Amino acid sequence: MKFTIIALAAMAVVAQAILVEVEDGKIVRRLDDVPMKDYKPKPQTIVKGPGFVKYVEKRSREEIKAFWTKERMAAAIPLTMTVAGPDPNAAATCELDVESHTVDSFYDTPPGVAVGKVFFQQGIFTYVCSGSVSADNFVWTAGHCVYDNVKGRFSENFQFIPGYEDGDYDDGKYVATELFATQGWIDGSIGYDYALASMDGNVQAAVGGYNFQLSVNNEPDSTTYESYGYPAGAPFDGTIDHTCKSGGCGRDHFVSPPTVYIECDSTGGCSGGPWLIANSTAASGYNFGGLNSYNYGGSSRMYSPYLDSDTETFWHSVTGF
Repeated sequence: MKFTIIALAAMAVVAQAILVEVEDGKIVRRLDDVPMKDYKPKPQTIVKGPGFVKYVEKRSREEIKAFWTKERMAAAIPLTMTVAGPDPNAAATCELDVESHTVDSFYDTPPGVAVGKVFFQQGIFTYVCSGSVSADNFVWTAGHCVYDNVKGRFSENFQFIPGYEDGDYDDGKYVATELFATQGWIDGSIGYDYALASMDGNVQAAVGGYNFQLSVNNEPDSTTYESYGYPAGAPFDGTIDHTCKSGGCGRDHFVSPPTVYIECDSTGGCSGGPWLIANSTAASGYNFGGLNSYNYGGSSRMYSPYLDSDTETFWHSVTGF
């Protein structure tokens, strides 16, 4: 089956769309090419491991932090991935509760303190996504925020700010020393659109020891997900965290491997934000059960990779835990 994905970078004034063709759930070629005459990419240090591909950042911590001025962060383009055409799963119905977090205490306690904004550069463009604390110095985000599998290059100048609230970042700014993408995402499989970043400090310790433990093989129809992130496309502006709480609607068998979807009104910039599952025995009160990956044009649903044994193997291989 063929369809088209729009990796949409939505700005307040100009919307930039990256179109790629997808066949049998995999990205096969780019349909439009953004001119980059002033961009001369430097070689990247790439290391292959069991089920993952790693990029080693050459820039220093100081260089990356200096790169991300307040002006550059404010101008970063919110990135999302949208499949063109009608939602093939439109017949499914799910309940939805939404909340935009305007109370300061949300960002000082879990889950808000362990969710944050991700800033990065791909080519000549700077982008913003969302992410969450996995364990120690590792952060989860979407694969398309870490690796451009059309250009075949990793993101650079990658920065994570936990507990971000309207320009405030009391818990610090962290830069990635290494980025890890799944081999599946490298090969163009949408169902593997998740990634890990190794930061330059123990982010978990900085946010009070809170993190979200990986939870796999959850049945969508018996699971309630809470999607967090920083949508910046209209009607949102990316300054605060926004939550969608929804039961799992089902699996999307039009991509490979099949993903899972919920009702959600979040927009560009929320990519990589976690889908959390309540767990009263966890210190943070939640487990990590998915992330914001893509949607269909005109749909009010959000899709995530289905986390399974492949995800667990990826996590163990990357983190060593």
